[in-house]
Amino acid sequence: MTDPSTAPPWWLIAVVFPVAFAALWAAVCFLISVLSGWSRLARHYATDAPPSGTFFRMQTAHLGWSSYRNCLNLAAVPDGLFLWPLWPFRVGHARLFVPWGDLTAAPDRILFLPCIALAFARVPRLRLRVRTKLGARLVAESGGALGLVDRLPQ
Repeated sequence: MTDPSTAPPWWLIAVVFPVAFAALWAAVCFLISVLSGWSRLARHYATDAPPSGTFFRMQTAHLGWSSYRNCLNLAAVPDGLFLWPLWPFRVGHARLFVPWGDLTAAPDRILFLPCIALAFARVPRLRLRVRTKLGARLVAESGGALGLVDRLPQ
């Protein structure tokens, strides 16, 4: 048995645990942003402008090696596409605005599931893969500015 006099006081645990949890959460979110390529996109496409247009909330997408399952928001406007994660995942994830002219779309696959891959002009090897239905809606919302090509350049 442990001696109760050597155990830390309950208030210390009540303070340390939430602070440690928040620090770990922030570190993991920041690491995901680096590993997925979001931070590279942010160097070119970060914006402070509030999103507007047609919203697509809580969408699933794959960026680089990371999966943003039901936590990615998109907004299509006549000039381009806004992207940002839900608020608990925003650490290290700046809001992005990508002009339609910087995006190219093509059919692709995630394992055996068909999807649409979006390529970025300023970060050429990075792909954002979205469900086919969402990709088709983005192509439609772009008013023809986002064309669907047969294959993306490697």
